[in-house]
Amino acid sequence: TQSTWGGLMPHEKPASFSCGAISGLLHAGLFSPWDRALFLAQLHNRPLFRAANFIHPFEGFHQAILQRFLTIGLYFPLIDTTEALIRSVPLDSFKNRDFSALLAGTSAGVMNAILTNPLTYIKHQSWGTHHQGRIYETAVTIFRTGGPVAFLRGVRPTLIRDVVWGGTFHLLRSQWLPQARHHVSISQPSIFWGFFDNALAATTATIISSPFNYARNLQYGAEKNVLSTQVLLKDLWREACRAPEGIVSHLHKRLFFGWGSVRVGVGMGFSAQVYELCAGKSK
Repeated sequence: TQSTWGGLMPHEKPASFSCGAISGLLHAGLFSPWDRALFLAQLHNRPLFRAANFIHPFEGFHQAILQRFLTIGLYFPLIDTTEALIRSVPLDSFKNRDFSALLAGTSAGVMNAILTNPLTYIKHQSWGTHHQGRIYETAVTIFRTGGPVAFLRGVRPTLIRDVVWGGTFHLLRSQWLPQARHHVSISQPSIFWGFFDNALAATTATIISSPFNYARNLQYGAEKNVLSTQVLLKDLWREACRAPEGIVSHLHKRLFFGWGSVRVGVGMGFSAQVYELCAGKSK
C-alpha cells in the first residue's frame, strides 16, 4: 500500500538539499515575525496580539534565516535519507512502515536539535530585552558572559521536544493520515491533501511537544538562574492548579495551543509542500 506525502513513497525520489534550503529560506521570510511575537508573548506572559510583541518584527532575522536554513533545509532531506537507510537494514522490524517512519522522524529531530540549538539560542537572545544586535555581536556577548557552555542553554528540552515532535510529525504525515484517508476513499494524491496532512501532523506534534517548547523558551529568555525543565514544568502545573480559570484554560493560554499550533501547522504544511514540489515528490 502506498502511503505518504501526497500519496508517494518517501524514498521514491532522492533527497534534495537544495530544495530543503529553498523551503527553509521562504519559511524564515514569511514566519519570522510571527515566531518572534509568540516567543515574547510566552516569555513575558502577555497576550499574543499585544503591540509590544510586534515592535521590530524582523529583529534577529539574519539568525532566523540561518536557523531555518538548517532546521527546515536539513529536516526534510534528512527524513528522506534516514528513512531510506532504515528500510535498507535487513531486519523485519525495520521494514515496518510505521516503525521506520517513527525512527526516521525521531532521528531527524535529534540531529536538528544538536545542530541548531546554539543558533536558536542566539536568535532568541536577540529577540529579548538583552544581548540585542547582530548575530556576531550577540554570540560574542553570550560567549563573554558565559563561555562556550552558554551555547548549550536549552539543549535538554530542545532534544526532548524535537524527538517527540519529529517522531509524531513524520509518523502522522507519512503513514497514519494517508492511511485514514485511504479508508474513507480519499486517497488521490494532490497538493491540497499533501498540505492538509503536513499541517495537521505538525499541529498535533506541536500540541504534544508544547510543554518542552515552553521550558526551552523560558530557559532561553532567562536573565539569571536558569531553572531545569523538570522544575519549570512542575511550576507550570502548580500554577495551572491554582488558576481561577481552570487547569485546561490556563495551560491553553501558557502553552499557546491555539496560535502557536496554528503557526507551526501552517508553516510546516507550507514548507513541506514547497520541498515536495521542488523535489518532484508531489502532484
